[in-house]
Amino acid sequence: MHQTAPVPLPSPPTGKLGRKKSQNEKSWYVILGSHEHRPMITQNEPFLSSGGKFKAKLPIVFKCPTKEQADDVFRYQPFLQSVAHLNNEELTRTICLSTSGSDILLNIRPLYPVFYGTKAAVYLTHPEAESATHGCTKPIWRKHDSFKEAIVYMLTGNPDAYGQIIAAHADQFNEPVFHSDNDSDGGSESAEPEVVSIWPPLAPRGLSPSPQTPSCRSATSRSHSSVTPSHTMPAPSTCHYAHRDNDVLSSQLHDHSISTPTTPAPPTQQGASHGTQIVHELSGVLTSHLPQATQTKQPVPSLGRYTDAYVQAYDFSLEAIMQMWHAITQNHSAHGCMNQLIAAGLSSKEVQLIWLLAQAEAPTSEWATQWIRYCRVLLLLSSVMRKDRVSVRLQLAQGETCPSLSERQQMAPGQHNATSVQRLTSKTCKVISRTPAEKKALAMRKKDRAQKYKDALANAQAILYEEATKLHMEFGSHSIEYYLKELIQVSQLHEVKHINDEAHLLEGSRYKLSDLIDQIKEGWDALSSEERIAVTDPWIKEFEECREMRQLAVQNVAINAFHDTKATLDIVQ
Repeated sequence: MHQTAPVPLPSPPTGKLGRKKSQNEKSWYVILGSHEHRPMITQNEPFLSSGGKFKAKLPIVFKCPTKEQADDVFRYQPFLQSVAHLNNEELTRTICLSTSGSDILLNIRPLYPVFYGTKAAVYLTHPEAESATHGCTKPIWRKHDSFKEAIVYMLTGNPDAYGQIIAAHADQFNEPVFHSDNDSDGGSESAEPEVVSIWPPLAPRGLSPSPQTPSCRSATSRSHSSVTPSHTMPAPSTCHYAHRDNDVLSSQLHDHSISTPTTPAPPTQQGASHGTQIVHELSGVLTSHLPQATQTKQPVPSLGRYTDAYVQAYDFSLEAIMQMWHAITQNHSAHGCMNQLIAAGLSSKEVQLIWLLAQAEAPTSEWATQWIRYCRVLLLLSSVMRKDRVSVRLQLAQGETCPSLSERQQMAPGQHNATSVQRLTSKTCKVISRTPAEKKALAMRKKDRAQKYKDALANAQAILYEEATKLHMEFGSHSIEYYLKELIQVSQLHEVKHINDEAHLLEGSRYKLSDLIDQIKEGWDALSSEERIAVTDPWIKEFEECREMRQLAVQNVAINAFHDTKATLDIVQ
């Protein structure tokens, strides 16, 4: 019999349609925490809880698309492991004021930490963050621009926690300092900055460091990143503010009149691509160039404590600073300063901000501190904000005072503003509105009260969580969340009977069965056996009849209830 050769099977199609998803295309999960959380980098999805304010502070999970990003995130593990023993408040403050993590995921903006959802973690893309909150009734997640902000948000759940901590420690930061591998003396020593801040420092413009602390732009501080840090808008988060010793700055912090700026040193050859400096002009033009090798000897006048911090944060050029200085010193009113700077190309909102900062020289000025905290937002939105969205009272900055509410109540009816007349009922009545200063004071009081309540609530929740942790450590049969719910809920299985305080008024003092037991026992012990049978025999027969009735008779619930009720009413009557 002739045998034919076997026909080869067709090979599977190649290309995108027939290609299986390789193992390398799976996402990478980075687990950050202490030893007990088993920190690692894995492609197998770990257990991701729903998160929330009652979850444990660690571990923190990152979901990265590539292995390089996962390795970059895992570089933060040694630092986080060293401070994992701190409580939540100290851990958050340490992370904010430390330099560790400021150079992680520089080319990934923004990050999407999911604080409460179906899978609480930090995601690098918006679709993954949305899928992690799918099915959750009220998910809590935000968009942050830096790695450390995402870490702090996952620890606290407060999107403003990072900025509040940095603003509270703003007096520890000075001008932007970038340490390089080659100092001014030609040495090879390099020092990492001790504190990182995203807010402008409260120090004069161009404050020169001592010779022992050279200031220059680092050529290798971001050499591990594959993207050159050149942005369309220089954000304050890209500046590192080094914390100097008090003896270095003690003789320089009191002089704001004239100071000499420090020009960055030239970058090395291996990091020349990372040494460009972005300069901000008044017209809004951003230019980048290599720093000069020599230091500029031209003195730069100071615009004030807060204005110097603002122009440092946004890298204004020397020409722009000189134009601001001439406009502020030559014009003693806000109107003249605004006209001169607006003609130079600066936006009206930014001119108002600079004028307010120049007039706020007192470090304890609360409203000036608020302006500094939001100067970055005002700058980014100055081109799109409308006049009715942000109202700045320049007459308050000039020292003019508005009449208080009590003074306005004493005015004549015709002196009130027409805009304060409102129709509340069928009749037209005049309503005295508060002044901007009074509204601001009322808003500050409400804000302080809300913050105190929030802090007290957080302390109470921390105490509850600590007690739940103790129960978990002692018994261990359930999770911490289970014991926390057991502490919060109130058991209603057994209702406590209340004492009737009016009972003694009806029939005097009432005896209980326990009070009569002794008397009954004495009489029972005095009876003989025949007497006991004679006394209890009628009752025993009645009990036996009731037992037979319940066991043998046909039961009717309605009839039984009727007879029981009838017998009870007869006794009551």
